[in-house]
Amino acid sequence: MKKLMAYLTACMMMMSFSCCCSAADAEPITFTSGDWEYVLLEDGTAEIVKCGRNEAEVTIPGELDGKPVSGLGADTFAYCESLTSITIPDTVSAIEGNPFMSCEKLAAINLSPDHPYLAVMDGVLFSKPDQKLVYYPSALTAEKYEIPDGIQLIGDYAFASCGSLAGITIPDSVTGIGDAAFFGCSSLSAITIPDSVTGIGVNPFISCGKLETIKISPDHPYLSVTDGVLFSKPDKRLVCFPCALTAETYEIPEGIQLIGDSAFSGCESLTGIAIPDSVTAIGNWAFYFCVSLTGITIPDGVTAVGDRTFSGCKRLTGITLPDSITAIGDWAFYDCKSLTAVTIPDRVTGIGKYAFEYCMSLNAVTIPASVTDIGDEAFLYCSSLTEITIPDGVTSIGNRAFYNCESLAGMTIPDSVTSIGKNALKGCDALTVTVSRDSYAAQYCEENGIRYTCPDQ
Repeated sequence: MKKLMAYLTACMMMMSFSCCCSAADAEPITFTSGDWEYVLLEDGTAEIVKCGRNEAEVTIPGELDGKPVSGLGADTFAYCESLTSITIPDTVSAIEGNPFMSCEKLAAINLSPDHPYLAVMDGVLFSKPDQKLVYYPSALTAEKYEIPDGIQLIGDYAFASCGSLAGITIPDSVTGIGDAAFFGCSSLSAITIPDSVTGIGVNPFISCGKLETIKISPDHPYLSVTDGVLFSKPDKRLVCFPCALTAETYEIPEGIQLIGDSAFSGCESLTGIAIPDSVTAIGNWAFYFCVSLTGITIPDGVTAVGDRTFSGCKRLTGITLPDSITAIGDWAFYDCKSLTAVTIPDRVTGIGKYAFEYCMSLNAVTIPASVTDIGDEAFLYCSSLTEITIPDGVTSIGNRAFYNCESLAGMTIPDSVTSIGKNALKGCDALTVTVSRDSYAAQYCEENGIRYTCPDQ
């Protein structure tokens, strides 16, 4: 569990990182000022997105390059292992998520007594404008905590990695619980969610290994609990299957339309899950690290396998993908070491980055003509894969896409391929590629010392 927790923390930090983008959703320009990285907001102020210091005591500057510091990004102090004390200036008015994830020694948050936007009570950081609990330091050692009455929101990752907390009381004033709010609260065994809660984000209880009981009133207007599993009524979503439940198999109730992000993440005891035809969407990380899951059938209404959906399902030997699937996300089957064969449906247009990386037992894969892109490291270290045909229509093969597929002996690359990434076929020592004479693929093989043959040669 500790190994899983550490890996989940690192991966969830990547997932949780957010930044300020323009109306066109362009990547923001990052500026550097001393040890700080920041982006400019529309009002001309700076949002710090990264701290380059690894010191015990850090004071956030009130301005950078003459621009007032008004915000902290969700990843600003991630993994600052030496940090014990932070001082936040009065200029900071907005904090995204939990900027202090995995700052295990941070116990002191210093503010001026009349800070206009933030407050600290009993060591816990709050935002005044939205009455939100932003951050409960994981260095605090209390076993129980009662959220103050009047708080309306529990922020994303607010209690992340608070391993000592066995009990948390949520007041009736709370209306929303953010993404992964109690992530890694490894001592939490039971929690009550009041009727006031009208919105709940990505599974708030990821990696809460002892959580067995989620309590709500029988007539809760927005949530329901059936057989210990938490559901959201408005979007007919399965929110959380608590990992402490000991059932080996589970049948999702008919009528549920969405399996939420990380809904079953880390449920190590589950060997089988039945998904009803009513389900139309499966969220990212939905079955992440369900290490005992051996097989699963996805119903016809589902159109995409999201990012990391089955990543880490080490015993998954078979999966049925319906013809309705149009996309296979990044890391979708990463580290599914027991998966032996996959038929990709005819409507899939792209295979995401790292989609089948470390699927070491995968010996057969059928790529349909609908696919146009094979992502970076899509089949990296698929050491049992012996032969593969890249269909006409594929235009690009990503970096290290078939890296170290040591058993791969045959591959056909069509003329439609006009881009092959760096080291895409490196380590495939048994490989001979079939290409057309004078094609881009032939030139790539020639330049990279890869054996190839031409049908008319």
